[in-house]
Amino acid sequence: MPPTNPPVKDYSTGEVRQIPDAILYIHDVVKNSSTEISFEEAQKLDLIPGGISPDGLVVGTGGTSNGYFPMFWYGGADYNSQYLQGKGYSMKMNIQKGSNYTYNAFHHIAWIKRK
Repeated sequence: MPPTNPPVKDYSTGEVRQIPDAILYIHDVVKNSSTEISFEEAQKLDLIPGGISPDGLVVGTGGTSNGYFPMFWYGGADYNSQYLQGKGYSMKMNIQKGSNYTYNAFHHIAWIKRK
């Protein structure tokens, strides 16, 4: 069973609240879809820790500008979306997020080794 977060006190309001436990997902980059997995299932995976995949890709957040040199334009911030990026490639990921999702709550943990 996954660990449960202890209640924390918000010192600005004095309110004590429960922080939701982490929800784990596997993202299939070919299908661009994610599937929730249990903590126990995640423990059985052969993981590669770190932010860069073996083939040089990273998961990043959306940027604030668009366009190509010499034409740049402002496209608005997209910090709530994740992108698979690297080597001249960028794809918006259809990441499944829980109902308690808040800004900056997404964290890439590791890459899964291919069998």
